[in-house]
Amino acid sequence: MPKQFEIEIEKIVQEGYALGRNKGKVVLVPYALPGEIVKVEIKEDKKDVSFGVLVDIKEKNKNRIVPRCPYFGICGGCHFQMAKYVYQLKLKEDIVKDAFSHNAKLKDIPFEPIVPSPEVFYYRTRAHFPLKRVRGKVYAGFYKRESHYLISIDECPIQKKIIIEWMKKIRDILQEERITIYDEKKDFGRLRYLSIKTDKNENELLITFVTRKKGFPKSIVKRVEEIGKLSGIVENINPKKGNVIFGEEERILSGRNYIFEHIGELTFRISSRSFFQVNPYIIPPLLKIIEEEIKGYETLIDLYAGVGLFGYYFSKFFKKVYIVEISDSSYNDAIQNQKINDLLNCEIIRDDAGNAMQYLKGEVLILDPPRKGIDEKVIEGIEKNKPEKIIYLSCFPPSIARDSKIIISKGYDLVRVIPFDFFPQTYHVETLAIFEKLRN
Repeated sequence: MPKQFEIEIEKIVQEGYALGRNKGKVVLVPYALPGEIVKVEIKEDKKDVSFGVLVDIKEKNKNRIVPRCPYFGICGGCHFQMAKYVYQLKLKEDIVKDAFSHNAKLKDIPFEPIVPSPEVFYYRTRAHFPLKRVRGKVYAGFYKRESHYLISIDECPIQKKIIIEWMKKIRDILQEERITIYDEKKDFGRLRYLSIKTDKNENELLITFVTRKKGFPKSIVKRVEEIGKLSGIVENINPKKGNVIFGEEERILSGRNYIFEHIGELTFRISSRSFFQVNPYIIPPLLKIIEEEIKGYETLIDLYAGVGLFGYYFSKFFKKVYIVEISDSSYNDAIQNQKINDLLNCEIIRDDAGNAMQYLKGEVLILDPPRKGIDEKVIEGIEKNKPEKIIYLSCFPPSIARDSKIIISKGYDLVRVIPFDFFPQTYHVETLAIFEKLRN
């Protein structure tokens, strides 16, 4: 196969790749759009598929626009900035439909239109910046797509502005201070990542320095404190090799190790290592649709509950709510959030999701698992306890499509599938699936 050739893009598939064919063989390339004639260069040639890079666009899709970000196509953070937002939504609908039809081989799926994000730029409230020191200069940014090559940035149109402002000021401080930056290849250096977390209104700001071993210079802490108002500064210690950002041990260097976010009438404490959706603007539309589905029942199980967002928000509709979380950080936040919001009908359980499903019973089950989806023990629990309704939210379409097929086989009807654009300008998409127990 020649290294460079022209192909016509047929569609967008998982991971945001544009799919075309050369002499019948599938070619996947990023940053192209359906209907375009593009010149590609092959970088990896496998038996059934080739992976290429975009060299030139011979015929453009009418929905192609000039990206706002100067790093687009170099930095791996965004994938669809070259498309009008309305067209991005269509592409994401197609990605979800492809997962259900192609990956899971399901037919007659009750798809509903994707719910757009109220904000399409400057919406992210959290960023993890890899760091690097080259010839004495400190760089912070994001990795190039599918690599560990660091792209240094000075702006990012999807992050909250306060995050980038503070990143640059802290980067300058690190530049001047004598602290070693971790080198992955040499397995040498102290500081690995800079993590910054804020809230929707930018009233809170939490700085976390991820280090290879304990011990962070007080001089740096003092200089960071002098930048402006902070919720806290935390040192997280992660001695392990690999791309997992946080370790299990951390210590507070200044202030507190959490921020507060407000959703509806509730206040949520979110610690440095705790998971919370990075786009707070689209949470209310999601909650509104789930609320349509959960009224009229008495017991709710919120599995993979994190800091308790779903369980606590919907607790007013139930007599009893079980909040299930295994992560120590999120579990501790969930305990505090129950106290903060004075929710007496909620029981917090620290356990693995699969284990909890062996002894908990509830009419409504909410699932918000990690990318890999739900495991066999959760499926066993569903089959054993037969909740009346299952609300499943996933950030990875192939996982929810696969699990939907399994849940249907256990005696459930898939009644709604609704994509949500939690991540504008990227290929990532959340999918909400609603299941109802079949009647004999």
